Amino acid sequence: MLSRLITLATGESPCAEKSPVDGLTCAEYAARMNDWGWLGCATVHRPEIVARLIAEAKARGKALTSDNAAGLLKACWREFRKKDMTE
Repeated sequence: MLSRLITLATGESPCAEKSPVDGLTCAEYAARMNDWGWLGCATVHRPEIVARLIAEAKARGKALTSDNAAGLLKACWREFRKKDMTE
């Protein structure tokens, strides 16, 4: 879900190559986030996810503040919870 929001916001598809931030592809990091679950992403790992989003944006020549990154995560969680409640 986060990768879809990034694509909508930037017009770019998520990274396919390994990230200079942590050596993971976006798909590998998405799998890690799936293991954490939405609650783990929203609480324990939120600072790490926000920092990674900012670093990835910077590596692509984009500016992203921590508030914007946190807002992107919040939008993702709202969509996930809305989807989860309808299934």
